[in-house]
Amino acid sequence: MASPNTAINFGTNRDLTLNIVLSFVAQLLDFDIGTGANADVPTDVVEGFVREGFEKIVMADTGWPYYQTSYEFKAAPTIALTALSAVGPTANATVASHGYVSGDLVTITGCTPSAYNGTFSVTVPANDTTTFTYTMLSSPGSASILGNVDAGSAVLGTDGRSYNANFTQVLPVQTTFAYASFNDIAKINNCVNVTDMGNQLIYTDNYRAEQVWPINSDNDIEGIPAYWSLWGQAINLWPKPDSAYTVRIMGYRRYNINWLNDGNLAIDIDPEFHMSLMNYVLARIFQFQEDPDMAAIYMNNYEQGIAMTRGWKTAVNRNQQMVLSGGLQLNPYDYYRYMANLSLRAVAVGEWG
Repeated sequence: MASPNTAINFGTNRDLTLNIVLSFVAQLLDFDIGTGANADVPTDVVEGFVREGFEKIVMADTGWPYYQTSYEFKAAPTIALTALSAVGPTANATVASHGYVSGDLVTITGCTPSAYNGTFSVTVPANDTTTFTYTMLSSPGSASILGNVDAGSAVLGTDGRSYNANFTQVLPVQTTFAYASFNDIAKINNCVNVTDMGNQLIYTDNYRAEQVWPINSDNDIEGIPAYWSLWGQAINLWPKPDSAYTVRIMGYRRYNINWLNDGNLAIDIDPEFHMSLMNYVLARIFQFQEDPDMAAIYMNNYEQGIAMTRGWKTAVNRNQQMVLSGGLQLNPYDYYRYMANLSLRAVAVGEWG
């Protein structure tokens, strides 16, 4: 067995990777971890223990702050194209009115030739609300049939109501795990329209919303979105947008397991759990080696580490000290209010005539 002074080498960025776990375990236990017949522990067994410990930790509490994330998407009505042409692979599109800005993703559908269709990042001339350009993969020539344009997050054919893709991660920005679809969001806490002065959208049941705004009926009018619902793996806005709005989602992202396929990627877990994960892996390796005493020691370390970290990670905000026996203080201490209350009490008990 290696020296007790063996330490985990996190490198320069302090990320825990699968390769680091394998290297540390091999050094600490003086084991040969590999794929050959002489290996003490097969590589895939250790990798399985890492994933097992990882999933136990992330599933122990669905509200780990590490996975809190905000996304934004563009919500806009479906707009009919009034003109469409191309110069080489650059398409020039015209609509009656739009609220796009350069860099927005839009989805073009229903056009012929089909090369005009797809999801593209647009370029919008300054102070222009009717035209935009985008770059295609080929040069399609003249457009014979004009289609429609949707905000790039929209589910096609929903008239700008439902959104399930091209969500931009805005907080925190993690380039390694920059998710962009509805299925990458584990939980949504709220939605806020951040356009202009903005407004917080109210969650409603999808069935109830359809009773108020029956789809494709005369009452399904456009307006400033005030409600949101979940249905069909998408966020639905009610009423459907009458213009372009930026909607921010605040919630929790799903954990990522791409690191299982690339030993140099950081394991997608809060750094506070690195040692707990290592203790779990070591416990399972000792179980594999039929050493119940050492397995019990490391498993106990794992369980204690998880309990302590969960305790302070999910604790209530401690930015203000507790006022013992005082309850919730809605108003600060005020001498004159105190004296007034004292006077009222004195009158009530007959101390003052």
